[in-house]
Parts: sequence; C-alpha cells; structure tokens
Amino acid sequence: MEGKSVVEVAIGLDIPTDQVLKIHSDYLILRNMGMASRVLTENRKNLAAYLKLFDFLDGNNVKSEDLNHAVELAQNISNLKKEKVQLEYDIDTLMESKKYYEMELDEIKNKYYKIR
Repeated sequence: MEGKSVVEVAIGLDIPTDQVLKIHSDYLILRNMGMASRVLTENRKNLAAYLKLFDFLDGNNVKSEDLNHAVELAQNISNLKKEKVQLEYDIDTLMESKKYYEMELDEIKNKYYKIR
C-alpha cells in the first residue's frame, strides 16, 4: 500500500475499503510478529531480561507512547552529555574572563584613587 491510498488499492483489487484496511492491519501485525520472533531468536540467551522488562511494563501499566517517549529520551542522552560538556567549558571560559576583568577593574580603581 506504500504510495497508494486505501481507496486506490480497494479499487484496484475490486474489494471494499474495510477489507483493504483489515488486510493491511493483518500484514502489519504479522510483520511485527516476524520482528519479535527475530529479536527473541537473536537474544535467546538473554531472554530473561526481556521477560523482566515485559513484566515490569505490564505490572506498571506502561503505555506504548510512554515507552516510545522513554526511548527517545534515552537516545537524547548522548547529545545532552555533549551539550553539558560544552556548557561547562563555556562556564569555565566566562569565569576566567570575569577574573580578568575584575583584575583590570582593580587596576583602574588603584590608578584612579592614586591620582586623587
């Protein structure tokens, strides 16, 4: 159905739109089952960790959108760490600049008060 609307597919197959939607839904379910099967097969030695995760999600009524949001946040951690390092560097640079200008100000004050 990629690239074609549900109506175009329904017309092309000469079947009702509802039936096209059902077929597409079934396809997505089967495709996701295939992905789940692949993940389980590839990680069969670590299956306990996945089962604990599913138990936790189920026991705490975690919604799929919450889980998706958590994954997005986890992916952002690396970027946030880089940003933190840059901000710490910027703070250090600003503190050094502050010290320099304070010393300059002290010199100006000393010269001003010596003249008077």
